[in-house]
Amino acid sequence: MVMRPFLFAFLAHALAFCLAAAPASAADRRPIERNLLRQQQQSDSFTLRSRQAAEELRAPAPDAAGLRDLHTRQRQQQDMLHSQQLQRLQQPRALPDDPGSRALRRAERQRMENESALQLQQFELERRTRRSPLERPALNAD
Repeated sequence: MVMRPFLFAFLAHALAFCLAAAPASAADRRPIERNLLRQQQQSDSFTLRSRQAAEELRAPAPDAAGLRDLHTRQRQQQDMLHSQQLQRLQQPRALPDDPGSRALRRAERQRMENESALQLQQFELERRTRRSPLERPALNAD
C-alpha cells in the first residue's frame, strides 16, 4: 500500500497545476486562444508546404515554373487567411464569462478551423484539376 501516498501526492499536484493554469476570466483566455490558433495555423502551413514539396518532386520539368507560381499563390492566400483570423481573434470582445459566451468562443474557434480545412481542400482540388502544359489541349490557330 505504498502507492497510496504517491497517488495522493500526484493527484494533489495535478489538481494544483490545473487550478493554477486555469484562466480567471475571458480576458485571460485571449492569449491562450491566440496561441492555440497559431499552433493550428503552423500545422496547416506545414501540411500545405509538405504537400507542395512532394508535388514539386513528382512534377515533370516543363511544369515546374507553373507549379511554383501556384504554390506561391496558395501560400499567400493561406497567410492572408491566417492574418485575418488573428485579427478577428484580437478584436475587443465584451463577452462575459458565462456558458453562452464560452459557446460563442468555441463556435468562432470551430469556424476558423473549418475555414482553414476548407482552404486546404480547395488547394487540393486545385492541384488535382490542374493540368501540366503537356496535357493541355493546343489552341487552334484558325
